[in-house]
Amino acid sequence: NPDVYLLKISKEGQPIWSKKFETPLEQKALDIQATPDGGFIIAGTISEMENSDVKIDAFLMKLDSEGNQEWMQTYGSPMVSDDAKSVVVLNDGYAFTGGTENPDVAGNKDAYVRKVDLDGNETWIRTISNELNDEPQADFLEDIVLADDGNLIIVGSIYNAAQAMVSKINIEDGSTIWLTTFGDDFVDKLSDAVIVPGGDLAVAGSTEPSASKSNILIARLTQDGTIKWWKGWGSNAFLNFGASIALTEQDGFVV
Repeated sequence: NPDVYLLKISKEGQPIWSKKFETPLEQKALDIQATPDGGFIIAGTISEMENSDVKIDAFLMKLDSEGNQEWMQTYGSPMVSDDAKSVVVLNDGYAFTGGTENPDVAGNKDAYVRKVDLDGNETWIRTISNELNDEPQADFLEDIVLADDGNLIIVGSIYNAAQAMVSKINIEDGSTIWLTTFGDDFVDKLSDAVIVPGGDLAVAGSTEPSASKSNILIARLTQDGTIKWWKGWGSNAFLNFGASIALTEQDGFVV
């Protein structure tokens, strides 16, 4: 079964140390961030036994500067699977995005944001659930970043990935400050976000104008969620996806 594996390398690419965290069941690390104490926080999924069945829970793992585990917390609901996609470091803890199966509506996946303290104990959880005309709707949150005003920006997709979604939520309780959706008629989803100097937000993902075509999606929004511009790039001969976005020294973006 896969285990979490961590490798630290020098700026020249030389290995410094590596760690492997073994459990009887499957673990997957999906995000890692540096912490102010020189350590690391990892978010991912772990398989656990429940009533002789295997279920998947979200986890956070805190490591020191040498990669030694300080604590690990799992998060989940009985009889359903949960995951953790992205984590952000806060002054008083951490916040992470993920998803959980909706036991009330078959085929429905609810996205959530969890805020925890410095020991991984839950402070609050905010769940995003969309149901249109009693039909199952799946929502996905992929990335979370800290805005300049101290609140949280989350990005992903809603309505079965039919619309790209960006939202600012209150860091104190997860309540919505603003929410913006956009995209074409078929499938649009966001994977990553970065704060631009001055407070704007840039996001990347993919837009699918048809079932056989996918383009890279890039958008820039103001601090209040207004879309300044959004663009799709791609080739008719290939499927194109934007997985990550970063700033360049020339005030541009690399995807």
